[in-house]
Amino acid sequence: MTDTTAPAPERSSSRFADFIRHASAGEKKRVYSAVLQGATERQLRTLKGQKKLA
Repeated sequence: MTDTTAPAPERSSSRFADFIRHASAGEKKRVYSAVLQGATERQLRTLKGQKKLA
């Protein structure tokens, strides 16, 4: 029979998980906007590069 009262093993938390858990809504929105802006810029550079090759 297994012991169901044993404590769960400790898990280390990532910086991302800590941020999601503890950041305010405004801070999450600011970071999300910055990430989307960076992704959009990278996608546009990729598309421009593909147009040059075509």
